Amino acid sequence: MNDFLIYLPLEAFMAQWFRHRHGGSQYTVRLVRGSVESKRLKALLDVPPSDYVPRPAPQGCVAVAIPSFPAKDPRQFNYVSPQGINALVETLRDLFDLELHDYYLKTYIKGSRIDYMLEAWMAMHGIEFNDTNYNSVKKRLDRVRKKIYVKRHRDKGKNNEN
Repeated sequence: MNDFLIYLPLEAFMAQWFRHRHGGSQYTVRLVRGSVESKRLKALLDVPPSDYVPRPAPQGCVAVAIPSFPAKDPRQFNYVSPQGINALVETLRDLFDLELHDYYLKTYIKGSRIDYMLEAWMAMHGIEFNDTNYNSVKKRLDRVRKKIYVKRHRDKGKNNEN
């Protein structure tokens, strides 16, 4: 049986991370059973609308094979709406940020160089080291750190007002 596929528009570094996370295939990604991505995809799968016409694979997108779920046979449930694709991509971005920040918290020592830590994390997660990927990953980490820092200081301000 041929696989039913969906296509996710991901940045290069995110696509490399996603492929590595699910087995490292350069072609079709097969989601790990029970993973967050698999559960989210199961929730988003639907029967294709009657006027739906499958389109050829868009350039630069990651092909994901729709797994077989007990309640959703991929021969019938093989459609994800554009909004569902966006939700799935957003889930991947959140997971990426969580993994990156978790590694940062476990390994970074104040005063040490962050670039070595980022290089090691990228190597561990199958992301090719080049300037574009490095700067993209560093920028994502900076944004997550800033968001957490701002939230902590807002919460501290609320506690001091009481």
